[in-house]
Amino acid sequence: MDHSNDTLVALGRLEGKLDVLVTMHGQQSVRIDSLEARTNNNEIAIAGITATAAQGRDWTATGISVVAALAAVGAIITPFLLGA
Repeated sequence: MDHSNDTLVALGRLEGKLDVLVTMHGQQSVRIDSLEARTNNNEIAIAGITATAAQGRDWTATGISVVAALAAVGAIITPFLLGA
């Protein structure tokens, strides 16, 4: 009887430890889900910032191209306007 009682006590301890592990696993799953949501939000924000920066670079490149084209046209037309 004593051996059977010891086995039951050991099984009870194992059951308690398994319950703790299952609870901890659930808590970690909730935490991971929260971190994934935060990561997704940050990735979306970074993508928006990157797109905005890329648009800014496009406008800057376009502006520089327009100014360069106007300068070239001006350099070509100026001698004719001055009668040279």
